[in-house]
Amino acid sequence: MDNPVQQSAIRLVDFLVTSVVMDVENPFAAVKEQSMDVNVGVSIGFSDDDPTHYTINFEVSVSARNNNIRISVKSVALFEASSPIDEEFRQSAFVQTNSPAIAFPFLRSFINTLTANAGLPPVVLPAFNFSGKAGKQ
Repeated sequence: MDNPVQQSAIRLVDFLVTSVVMDVENPFAAVKEQSMDVNVGVSIGFSDDDPTHYTINFEVSVSARNNNIRISVKSVALFEASSPIDEEFRQSAFVQTNSPAIAFPFLRSFINTLTANAGLPPVVLPAFNFSGKAGKQ
């Protein structure tokens, strides 16, 4: 029996929202529950200067189907690996799939709270499968 290969452990160090734009054109129509279109962009950032950290960058746009509400949010999640990141680790499911899945609930919660506190019906982003979704920066 082959021994399993131990993978480098990762941890989410920080999550930061870097940009928020929200436009509500008709406040009277905005307070009604509406169908929303959601687009999620994901990219991964590595630094040659810091071999144990990497970022997951999200760009999310949410808009009501009648274009009455438009929300754009950019955020970054900083991850730390227990050992220096090599090319194999960069391509691994840990980075490509698991890291966005770990960070996404923070973004999802932020958008829900933002819309609820703005007096809008709370926007609950759907679950996403990040397999093959992330790109490199």
